[in-house]
Amino acid sequence: MLAVVGLWVGAAPASAGTAAPFPNVPVAADRVNGIGNASLVVGNVVYVGGTFTSVRNPAGTTVASRANLAAFDATTGRLLGGFRADTNGKVTDLVFDGTNLYAAGAFTTVNGVVRGRVAALNPLTGAVRTNWVGNTTGQVNALALGGSNLYIGGSFGSVSGVARSRIAALRRSDGGVVTAFAATVNSTVFGVGAQPDGSKVYLGGTFTTVNGSSRPYLAAVSGATGGLSTPVFSGVSGLILDVDVPPGGTRLAVATGGSGNQAAVFSLSSGSKLWRQRCDGDVQAVKAVGTELYSGFHEGCDGSTLTRMTDNLLESGARVTAFQPSFDRFWGVWDIEATSTVLAVAGDFTRVGGVPAQGIAIFRRSG
Repeated sequence: MLAVVGLWVGAAPASAGTAAPFPNVPVAADRVNGIGNASLVVGNVVYVGGTFTSVRNPAGTTVASRANLAAFDATTGRLLGGFRADTNGKVTDLVFDGTNLYAAGAFTTVNGVVRGRVAALNPLTGAVRTNWVGNTTGQVNALALGGSNLYIGGSFGSVSGVARSRIAALRRSDGGVVTAFAATVNSTVFGVGAQPDGSKVYLGGTFTTVNGSSRPYLAAVSGATGGLSTPVFSGVSGLILDVDVPPGGTRLAVATGGSGNQAAVFSLSSGSKLWRQRCDGDVQAVKAVGTELYSGFHEGCDGSTLTRMTDNLLESGARVTAFQPSFDRFWGVWDIEATSTVLAVAGDFTRVGGVPAQGIAIFRRSG
């Protein structure tokens, strides 16, 4: 484990441009025995969270028990046995700030330690950070890092006894509620994104109002106070299931469900929709890396019932048709995370590109 994690130090960020598309066949990796709802790439480590109880090798033999969270070597695809962070409920999102691995979901314990739906973990071992507590009263669906804060969104009504309506800011240092940030949302938050400095936070979900004002499904708020901010988005076509802030901070990528069924990119200056990639089912995940935007969905796309992901150029929306891996199950892709060389896809599938890849698929490219 230490040899793998040593690659984190000085790991290169996603490149400004990209070489060839990722291959359509993932690494022949270990896999989970259930559904992946969250993925994260940190250096040469891939984390997956979801609902599962064990990890199996490519031949289908169980190699270890793992409850809802596991870590894999991004090159070999093998389980990293030194990491263990078993939860008693679903894991829905994961982020890493260079020190802590933060996990969110529906759980109330991690490795037997009481943690209400959000926790800070040691990224090497999975041990719970004992000095970090941010218990919520309802499920946490999404996490985002901004400045010194961890922003959390979901269906909760309070955090550590402090009333907070479905969105809150926690101190990265100890999990305490940032009292100055107090936005109010009238329905569930499914996606949260933030500017790196924490100046603005972007919320997506099923809500129609934020702080009492009309903001259907997508809104921008101040990262300091939670007050409404610019832009006011136009052309939002349905509930938002995921949000991503591409590098540069001038655009916002969203995954649209309901009747919208599209990945869309918005201008953060005007709030207008710049382009969309429409498919047959809800778009459930978006992730920008380099010059590309990956989106994941269910049902199919462009007449193909095996397609559950698209690769589009971030600037223009042009489709990169060379990347089109096949998936064998209806619900497809629930989360996407990537660097310039590793693409980690979590979802409800058992085979990807014709190879066994249940719950998590790891794609690698060179250059």
